[in-house]
Amino acid sequence: MMLHLKNSRGIVMTEWLLVFPLFLLLILFLAQLGFILNAKQTVTYAAYVSARAILVNGGDHMSRKNVEGMGKKAAALVCIGITGLANQNPYSLSTDSDILHIAMRYSHDPRSHSDFLQRYTAALDKTEIEYSFLNGHNKKHKVIVEVLYDYEMDFPIANYFIAELFSSSSRYGFPHIPIRASVSLG
Repeated sequence: MMLHLKNSRGIVMTEWLLVFPLFLLLILFLAQLGFILNAKQTVTYAAYVSARAILVNGGDHMSRKNVEGMGKKAAALVCIGITGLANQNPYSLSTDSDILHIAMRYSHDPRSHSDFLQRYTAALDKTEIEYSFLNGHNKKHKVIVEVLYDYEMDFPIANYFIAELFSSSSRYGFPHIPIRASVSLG
């Protein structure tokens, strides 16, 4: 036998008010995790591009500082797509001639030029690389590159819970988390 209440509308509203915030938090949490997985793949690709740039262009004839700068620039170009700009100090526009050429070549709107140059400066600031060369059997070089990128999380509320899952913190503080990737190439 079913019990019918005369005013079940109030019960449904109460249940909705209790369940909806938890459901919304779950959706935000899953979306943020998806963005973090995308960032991890991007940083892994940035490590590959950095290793390739170092292996192809870097060698015994270049100084360590130049090789590291070239690898960092390559990794930062890949990480532009995941770079947030929520830092308290706004980033200046890049004045690197190679980057200016890329900005002019691939965008036709002056606003997108400045956004690209600002995001590149931010990505360059948030990217750190470490690399080492290994000599192989047949005198070919092998390079190992590790990229550390400080990823800025996007979703409110969920980013607080996710930030607690990471034991090491970013040098930028909340809402950034460190993402590492390493690649050996050669």
